[in-house]
Amino acid sequence: MVENNSANIGLEVFHNSINLTGSTLPANSFSACFATGPSVSGGIIMMNNSFANSMGRLTSNLTTYTVYNVLTTNTLVSPFLYSSFNNYFTTTYDGGTAFMGRLRGRDFTSLKGYRMNNRSDSTSYSTIPPFKNDSDLTVNNGVNHALYNT
Repeated sequence: MVENNSANIGLEVFHNSINLTGSTLPANSFSACFATGPSVSGGIIMMNNSFANSMGRLTSNLTTYTVYNVLTTNTLVSPFLYSSFNNYFTTTYDGGTAFMGRLRGRDFTSLKGYRMNNRSDSTSYSTIPPFKNDSDLTVNNGVNHALYNT
């Protein structure tokens, strides 16, 4: 979670692999790979990241939950100065709601809709990352990343 009372936070988010998995979300909760607070209003550059969120709910949770890749809570402006070359994958397996991102108070299910409202991420994609497994977030030698760009 990024929180700063600045119009130009000056944050660079480069070369991260984040994979959120497991059925651990309590009732009416959410999870996000990257989140900003309501006072963050600009200055973030985000490039070359792979975000995968497939969190699920606890067995005792009979209500809904929400998963995001990018969750920004400022309802007026985007906190991103520039964002591209990222991979965003979001899914649910047991009844939750999955969004690629939340921007200016709106939820987006697709990267295309997010791009149209963010004016960024033109070279980003949304696909299942070819990680070795859920805890080893490296990619096997010889994996053709173009095969996963669907």
